[in-house]
Amino acid sequence: MEFKAQTRSHWLYFGRTLAAIVMVSIMVIAITPALGVAIATRVQARRLERAAEAARSYVDGLRAGSVIAPPISTTVIPDQLRLPVLEL
Repeated sequence: MEFKAQTRSHWLYFGRTLAAIVMVSIMVIAITPALGVAIATRVQARRLERAAEAARSYVDGLRAGSVIAPPISTTVIPDQLRLPVLEL
């Protein structure tokens, strides 16, 4: 009789452990997409901030004269090469 009680207890413990593992797995699967979106948003925000800082420093360099502005093209494009302008 004692052997059956131990076997039942063993299977009950095993079942509870398996249920806990399944529940934790479901929770991890549910949380993972939200973490991915949060990380992607932070990376994108950091890229945007770095681009804005680069643009700011370029403009500051142009104003201070330490960066030479690129030449403005005055070449006239022939009519054959112009793209048609769509009017709405």
